[in-house]
Amino acid sequence: MTNEIESIIDSNLETIARAEDVLKKYAYLLTEGEVVDRFCRENNHTRKDYEQMIDKYEKIYEQVMNEVPFFIRMSMINIDCCAVKKKLLAICCEIIKKKLVVSISDIVGQNCQKITKQIDLLREYIKPRADSVEKLVELEAAIERIKKRITWHTLLRTLCLAHFAWHTLLSTLCLAHFA
Repeated sequence: MTNEIESIIDSNLETIARAEDVLKKYAYLLTEGEVVDRFCRENNHTRKDYEQMIDKYEKIYEQVMNEVPFFIRMSMINIDCCAVKKKLLAICCEIIKKKLVVSISDIVGQNCQKITKQIDLLREYIKPRADSVEKLVELEAAIERIKKRITWHTLLRTLCLAHFAWHTLLSTLCLAHFA
């Protein structure tokens, strides 16, 4: 009888140890928001950098979903881990939706404001009509200078970043909905 009880206790302790290892594996998520905040404050990141960060946290979300148990089942009791699992999943969603996607949206907004300002400056500059050949040449040169600054590449990059942000936000909302 004593051996049977010891066997049950050992089995329960092993189960708890395995669950503890899984929970420790994801404990870093509790402070990961600060890491992402620093990343977002640095304005030198590309779309690819954001894609990698979002992919990273989507994978972590999936891992938490698959690895962290809702309950730890032992011989006589169940330990409820739902709150812990929900918290870890919520952190991943918050990092993606409220930090990375918002940061991308801010960058897109800033780029749009810059482009709009350049277009407004162009309109102001070419408002006066050319009353001489020199003025016409000067206005055409100004148009060419601004065209060089507002390249299709810049516009396309801004639109791609905006598209990526919306796609990521929708994906994350779907993940959060089914969690």
